[in-house]
Amino acid sequence: MNPILKIQGVNKTFGGLHALSDIQLKIKAGSTHAIIGPNGAGKSTLLNCCVGKLIPDTGSVTFNGMNMIGKKPHEINHAGMVRIFQTPEIFPELTLLQNLMIPALAKRDGMFSFNPFKCMSQESDIQGEAMQALADIWSRKILSARCSKYFKR
Repeated sequence: MNPILKIQGVNKTFGGLHALSDIQLKIKAGSTHAIIGPNGAGKSTLLNCCVGKLIPDTGSVTFNGMNMIGKKPHEINHAGMVRIFQTPEIFPELTLLQNLMIPALAKRDGMFSFNPFKCMSQESDIQGEAMQALADIWSRKILSARCSKYFKR
């Protein structure tokens, strides 16, 4: 089985600093991996090279058989490779349900082509998905007190 993500010989320097040096990585579809290391080890630089925020000096990044080098971040996003950040970001002017609908709308419409403020009440399928996700979250008691600050509305 071919890997869904293949990184070969990726190097990235900033001036005289070698942030990435001959990175080799193969990830099979459905598997889980972690990129760990101390601050300054190059983790974010590697992810940024994968999603088009940075272009490696040398090497290749292949996702689902497609070369990602030189593609714009939104093109890579539409191909199915997305970077998310650890800090949750919400739209405070939207309800909890509307905030939960945004990822599904972005997946369907493309992250850069949907308008989260247009009438979400007409999106019954996606609203149903968001309501199910919310029910799952509450039934599993996944939300902790730390998360409650994001859901005061």
